[in-house]
Amino acid sequence: MIKNVLVTIFFSCVLLCNYANAVPPKIEGRYIELQDTYTSPVWTKVNFQQQYITPPAVFMLSTNQGGNPAIIRIRNITTTSFEALPLEPSGEDGGHISMGAHYLAVEYGVHQFPDGTIMEVGSTDLLLELQYGSKSGFAPLTPKGYKSLTFAEPFTQRPNFFHSLQTLNSIDSNPPTQALIPFLTIAVESNSLSASGVNIALEASETALGVIKTETVAYMAVELEVIAHFLTIMALRYHGKPFLPALKLTVGAMAVITLVLLITLVWLLWWLQVKTHAKKMMAGGYAAVT
Repeated sequence: MIKNVLVTIFFSCVLLCNYANAVPPKIEGRYIELQDTYTSPVWTKVNFQQQYITPPAVFMLSTNQGGNPAIIRIRNITTTSFEALPLEPSGEDGGHISMGAHYLAVEYGVHQFPDGTIMEVGSTDLLLELQYGSKSGFAPLTPKGYKSLTFAEPFTQRPNFFHSLQTLNSIDSNPPTQALIPFLTIAVESNSLSASGVNIALEASETALGVIKTETVAYMAVELEVIAHFLTIMALRYHGKPFLPALKLTVGAMAVITLVLLITLVWLLWWLQVKTHAKKMMAGGYAAVT
C-alpha cells in the first residue's frame, strides 16, 4: 500500500508538470531491497538509473523490517552507483534480515523553477559537532556542539529541510557482522531552522563510545507555499520497477512539491516506526535507540 502511494505521487508529478519550461536537476528514486546480512554480510550495490556528471546527493530511509532497530547507511557514492546496508546500534548482534528502503538521488546546486520556487541541495562536513544522550558512552566529558549551516542564498520563508549522511568513515567495529560503533545519525537543533540556515550535528544517542572521523552530510532545503493544493491519486500498480526513471522532462514547481511530499511521507513512516519500536520496548522487546 505504501509503495503504491509513493508510486502514485511520483507519476502524478510526471503527468502534471510537463507544461513547465525549466530544465530540472537530474532526479531519480525507487524502492529497493537490501540483502539479508545474516546470510550475506556484504554491502548492497545500487546502480543509478542515469549517469550523473558529479556524484549526487542520496537521501534514504528504510522500512521497519526486522525485530532489531537499524538504520540504512550509505557509502562510496559515485556518478553511477552507491552502496547501502542496514546497520544496527551497540547492544544488537549486527546482522539484519532483508530490508526494504527508498532512495532519492538529486544533483547538487541551487535550482530555481519558473514560479520562483527555490530548491537548494548541498553538503557539509561534521567532526567535532556532536550531540548525545545522558546514557551514551560519550557522556559526560565529550564536548557537545552544533555546526551553523548557512544556505547559499536566503529563502523568503523558512524552508523544508531534509538531511542524510553520505559517508561511513567512523568505524570501530566490523559491521554488518557486528553492531556499528559509533552509531551516528544527524541532529537538528530545536528552533534553529530559519530562512538563512540551520544548526546541525552528529547524533550518537545513547550508544557506545567510538572514534569519530569526519562525516559528510547532504541536505536539501525547499521553499514551499502551495503544498496543500497538490494531491492527485491515480490507479497505478507497482511491479518492482523503479518508480521514478531517469527524468528528462521539463519540471517546474509541481516537481518540487512532489519531491517534498515523497520525503515527508517517508519521514512519517519513520515516525510511525519509532512509535512501534517504543511500544515493543515498553513490552520488553528491546532497548530504544533515538
